[in-house]
Amino acid sequence: MFSVIRSLKSSSLQQVARNYATKTIFVGNLSNFTTPEELETTFSQYGTVTNVRRPNARYGFVEMEEEEALEAVKNLDGFVHSDREWSVKISTGASKPNTSSWSGKSQ
Repeated sequence: MFSVIRSLKSSSLQQVARNYATKTIFVGNLSNFTTPEELETTFSQYGTVTNVRRPNARYGFVEMEEEEALEAVKNLDGFVHSDREWSVKISTGASKPNTSSWSGKSQ
Protein backbone atom coordinates (compact mmCIF):
# COMPACT_ATOMS: atom_id res chain seq x y z
CA MET A 1 0.00 0.00 0.00
CA PHE A 2 2.81 2.41 0.79
CA SER A 3 4.22 1.91 -2.71
CA VAL A 4 0.88 3.05 -4.14
CA ILE A 5 0.95 6.16 -1.98
CA ARG A 6 4.56 6.89 -2.93
CA SER A 7 3.72 6.57 -6.63
CA LEU A 8 0.99 9.22 -6.45
CA LYS A 9 1.87 12.78 -7.37
CA SER A 10 1.49 15.20 -4.48
CA SER A 11 -1.66 16.74 -6.01
CA SER A 12 -3.21 13.28 -6.37
CA LEU A 13 -2.26 12.43 -2.81
CA GLN A 14 -3.87 15.66 -1.60
CA GLN A 15 -7.06 14.74 -3.49
CA VAL A 16 -7.12 11.28 -1.87
CA ALA A 17 -6.62 12.84 1.57
CA ARG A 18 -9.36 15.39 0.88
CA ASN A 19 -11.79 12.59 -0.06
CA TYR A 20 -11.18 10.89 3.26
CA ALA A 21 -11.68 14.16 5.15
CA THR A 22 -15.25 14.61 3.90
CA LYS A 23 -18.29 14.06 6.06
CA THR A 24 -21.79 13.09 5.10
CA ILE A 25 -24.47 15.14 6.80
CA PHE A 26 -27.97 13.74 7.39
CA VAL A 27 -30.72 16.34 6.93
CA GLY A 28 -34.09 15.18 8.24
CA ASN A 29 -37.62 16.53 8.42
CA LEU A 30 -37.42 18.12 4.97
CA SER A 31 -40.47 19.45 3.18
CA ASN A 32 -41.56 17.59 0.06
CA PHE A 33 -40.84 20.82 -1.77
CA THR A 34 -37.22 21.27 -0.65
CA THR A 35 -34.99 20.75 -3.68
CA PRO A 36 -31.41 19.46 -3.80
CA GLU A 37 -30.45 22.89 -5.14
CA GLU A 38 -31.90 24.55 -2.03
CA LEU A 39 -29.93 22.16 0.19
CA GLU A 40 -26.75 22.96 -1.73
CA THR A 41 -27.36 26.71 -1.51
CA THR A 42 -28.09 26.56 2.23
CA PHE A 43 -25.09 24.38 3.11
CA SER A 44 -22.68 26.19 0.77
CA GLN A 45 -22.81 29.16 3.16
CA TYR A 46 -20.48 27.06 5.35
CA GLY A 47 -18.16 25.67 2.67
CA THR A 48 -17.94 23.64 -0.50
CA VAL A 49 -20.70 21.10 -1.01
CA THR A 50 -19.32 18.09 -2.89
CA ASN A 51 -22.53 16.06 -3.19
CA VAL A 52 -26.25 16.25 -2.39
CA ARG A 53 -28.56 13.23 -2.37
CA ARG A 54 -32.30 13.19 -1.76
CA PRO A 55 -33.26 9.47 -1.58
CA ASN A 56 -36.51 10.19 0.25
CA ALA A 57 -39.07 13.00 0.40
CA ARG A 58 -38.38 13.60 4.11
CA TYR A 59 -34.58 13.45 4.30
CA GLY A 60 -31.40 13.99 2.35
CA PHE A 61 -27.62 13.87 2.59
CA VAL A 62 -25.05 16.59 1.98
CA GLU A 63 -21.30 15.94 1.69
CA MET A 64 -18.73 18.54 2.69
CA GLU A 65 -15.18 18.71 3.96
CA GLU A 66 -14.97 17.70 7.61
CA GLU A 67 -14.39 21.07 9.28
CA GLU A 68 -16.98 22.78 7.11
CA ALA A 69 -19.48 20.00 7.76
CA LEU A 70 -19.09 20.35 11.52
CA GLU A 71 -19.70 24.10 11.25
CA ALA A 72 -22.77 23.58 9.05
CA VAL A 73 -24.24 21.04 11.48
CA LYS A 74 -23.66 23.40 14.41
CA ASN A 75 -25.44 26.24 12.63
CA LEU A 76 -28.19 24.46 10.70
CA ASP A 77 -29.56 21.93 13.20
CA GLY A 78 -33.01 23.34 13.98
CA PHE A 79 -33.05 25.55 10.86
CA VAL A 80 -36.62 26.20 9.70
CA HIS A 81 -37.36 25.93 5.99
CA SER A 82 -40.85 25.66 4.47
CA ASP A 83 -42.36 25.54 7.99
CA ARG A 84 -40.29 22.46 8.91
CA GLU A 85 -37.50 22.36 11.50
CA TRP A 86 -34.55 20.46 10.07
CA SER A 87 -32.69 17.79 11.99
CA VAL A 88 -29.06 18.15 10.88
CA LYS A 89 -26.49 15.60 12.11
CA ILE A 90 -23.24 14.00 10.97
CA SER A 91 -24.32 10.75 9.35
CA THR A 92 -23.26 7.61 11.19
CA GLY A 93 -23.75 5.43 8.15
CA ALA A 94 -25.99 3.12 10.16
CA SER A 95 -28.71 1.49 8.18
CA LYS A 96 -32.30 1.27 9.24
CA PRO A 97 -33.05 -1.68 11.51
CA ASN A 98 -35.00 -4.50 9.92
CA THR A 99 -38.45 -4.29 11.48
CA SER A 100 -39.97 -6.91 9.20
CA SER A 101 -41.33 -9.98 10.94
CA TRP A 102 -40.92 -12.21 7.90
CA SER A 103 -38.46 -14.99 8.70
CA GLY A 104 -38.24 -16.70 5.32
CA LYS A 105 -39.40 -20.02 6.79
CA SER A 106 -42.59 -21.70 5.70
CA GLN A 107 -44.99 -22.63 8.48
